[in-house]
Parts: sequence; C-alpha cells; structure tokens
Amino acid sequence: MTEGLTALLLWTQYAVSGRLLFAALSGAYAFTSVIAAFQLLVFPGVFSPTGLLGAGPQTAVWIWAFWHGGFPALVTASLLTRAVPSSLTDRTKRRLAAVGAVTLALGLCALATAGQTYLPRLSRGPVRMLSYRTARQGLLSKRSASQRSGSTYRRLVCAR
Repeated sequence: MTEGLTALLLWTQYAVSGRLLFAALSGAYAFTSVIAAFQLLVFPGVFSPTGLLGAGPQTAVWIWAFWHGGFPALVTASLLTRAVPSSLTDRTKRRLAAVGAVTLALGLCALATAGQTYLPRLSRGPVRMLSYRTARQGLLSKRSASQRSGSTYRRLVCAR
C-alpha cells in the first residue's frame, strides 16, 4: 500500500534529519496503512460474508470513521511540530510519535471489533460490497441520463 511506502520514506527522512516533523508524519501514514489493512480484513464480502476477526455489522463503518478522522488529526498534530528544533538526544522520544500512531490505529481497530457494543450505530443496515452488476447498472443509467440531457441541450441551444 502506498501509505506504508510513504511512511517508510518519511521515516528514512527522519533518520537523516532527526526532525520531529518527519517522525510524526511517518506515524500518520503508518496509522493509515494499518487501519486501511484492517478495514480490508473486516469489510463484509471481501474475505468472508460477514468479515474476518469477529467483525460486526458496524465494524467496517467505525474503522472508516476512525481512518478518515484520525489521519487528518495526526497530520495536523505533526504540522504543529514544525517549530521544534532537531536534537539527537531526543531521538527515543521522537520515535514514540510513529510508534504511538500505530498503537493508536491498533487500539481503534480493537475498539471497533471487540468493543463494538460500546459504540453507537452509524448506519441503518449492514455494510455490503457493491456488486459488479449493480455498479454497471448505475453507471449505465447515469450515462443514459446524461445522454438524454445532452440531447435536450442540443435541441434547445442548437435550434436557435
């Protein structure tokens, strides 16, 4: 996944420069990589009809919410560290930024699966994959609607 590669590149940049910004950004991308992989595992219909790892009907929805809320929050937090000067003595503390983000991702995934009874419902029905046939029918109906509106446009504008 591209997020994992980006996290690795940012981590190597941190190793060279020692700046907290790169360690924190690496953690944000590592967070996204872990949580996206977990989303794939628990999403219903990908590997099993109900999802793996004891996923419930709301697990995939909650992981999506954590993913799309957590990444911008972590990037914003890492940008606040731009003014922190680099210091070689604080390298262990700076590594905690990346490790902490991955730990946060694992904790949120555990909450979405094992603690799903403590979280409110975010969707009415169960999450399910869109079948190829349904997607194709939707695209064809949109295309035919756009063709109809295009013919109306030609009829109205070109008739002048």
